[in-house]
Formats: sequence, structure tokens, C-alpha cells
Amino acid sequence: MQRFARAIDFIEEHLEGSLSLDDIASAAGVSTYHFARSFRALAGESVMGYVRRRRLTLAAEQLGANRTLRILDVALASGFESQEAFTRAFKKRFELTPGQWQREGRRPTHARHSKLDLSLIAHRQENMTMEPTFKDTDEIKVIGVMANFNEDTKHGIPELWAAFGPRMGEVKARLEGCTYGVCFPAALGDDSFDYMAAVPVSNFDEVPDGMTARTIPPHRYAVFTHKMGSDTIHNDLQKTVQYIWGTWLPNSGYEHDRVPDFELYDERMNPETGEGEFDLYIPVK
Repeated sequence: MQRFARAIDFIEEHLEGSLSLDDIASAAGVSTYHFARSFRALAGESVMGYVRRRRLTLAAEQLGANRTLRILDVALASGFESQEAFTRAFKKRFELTPGQWQREGRRPTHARHSKLDLSLIAHRQENMTMEPTFKDTDEIKVIGVMANFNEDTKHGIPELWAAFGPRMGEVKARLEGCTYGVCFPAALGDDSFDYMAAVPVSNFDEVPDGMTARTIPPHRYAVFTHKMGSDTIHNDLQKTVQYIWGTWLPNSGYEHDRVPDFELYDERMNPETGEGEFDLYIPVK
């Protein structure tokens, strides 16, 4: 792991310069072939794919913070041969062109590709399934409480659950056996999202005061299982979310579809002790 850490540090130090697979493997002190295979096994992506996505994240951070930067300069510093190639890759990653991103002062959220660290590698190996199963769901009706969050306020989601828990019994049409944490996508370029702590229901005939009724349409989902570690649900989940959005999805051949994604909590998860496991449903196309 020390060699792996040296390689990651070397990449970070040279993101805005020349970087080759041979250089990175040399920094780790192993052969290129061995390093490439080991990196993919540990990180779930290729070495240069990781470099490319880290460079795009760095570029997004710079453009969002400074409206005077020339996009061409950022493109060249990010290892792209032209602004056109950079723009294509940037838009595919962040759903906005570099110019739109810079004008709006956006910052990376789900699509952020953070620096790998050893604790994240350990988390992937011990606390989650790195490859999903795929499921086609039927329509799901839910009733619950909803609030708007962003990257700075999402730590408040557990409080939403704490407020909803004592009121679940008010939902007369509830279907027993599970609960849902549903994330409704915001408009393109908006880093906020509506999150709903909810229960499945058979109908919307009676919706308690202060609650919302929503329908999750039928869709195809990539389903990941998250096994709880030693942290709180919210904190423990962030590393899994980071892997799914930052590593698995860009390498999967699938695209995220703009329908709700959700967490499914059933009998495998004990909300009182924080022990067990639950599933994350990511809509793909």
C-alpha cells in the first residue's frame, strides 16, 4: 500500500504537467505491467483514466473559482491537445460546457473525482460491492417528508430521518417491510437536490399534513450494496457514493439517467444500532 500511496502522491504533484504510465509506475517502484494491473484491482479503474478524471475535477474547480481564466490554458494544463477535445470531455463529465460552468461559478458535486486515499480503498474492499447487479423496477409510490440540500447542507439528512421516524405510523396506506431515501435530480447546473425520507404506499388517498407524495417511475437501475462500517450512516455512505459516481459510472459504459435515485432500507439494516447493509439504486441508460 505504501507504493500505491507514493504513486497517488506523484500523480497529484504532476496533474498540471507531463504524466505517463511509465513515470507513475517508476514512482511506485514497480514494473508498468504490475502497477497497471494492481491499480485497476485496487481502484476499480485504469491509471490514466484516474489521471484524466482528476484533471477534469481540478479544471472544474479552477474554472468555477476564477472567471478570468482562459479555457484554452486550462485545457492545455489538463493534458488536452485542444480546447475542443477538453470541452467534449468536460461536458460529458459535468453536463455543462467549460464556459457555462465558469460563468455560473459551479463546483464539482457528484461528478467530483477526489484524490484516492488508503481508507477509501479499504472501504471499497470491505464495505461495499464494487460491481452492481441490475434491476428493472416497477412504479413505486412513496409518501414522506422532503427537504432541499446541497453539498454544504447534506449533513442535515439524518435530521430529516429523525423527524420522519416518529411519524411513519401516520401513513395509513404504508406497505411494511422497507423505507426509501429518495434523491430527486435538480435542474442541470444546479448542485442542490430534493431528498425525501419515505415509505412505500399502495395509494395516495390520504397524505398526512407536512408530508409529500411522489411516484418513482419504472426504470433500470444499477444496484450497489453498502455494508455499514464503524461510522454513522451518512458519513459512512459518502465513500460509497464517491466511488459510484466518481469511478464506477464513468468507466461502466452506462450513463446516469435523470430520474430519482434512492436508498432501499429493509430488514438487513438496523436503524437503531446503525448495523447491517442496504442498497443504493442508481438509474442508468
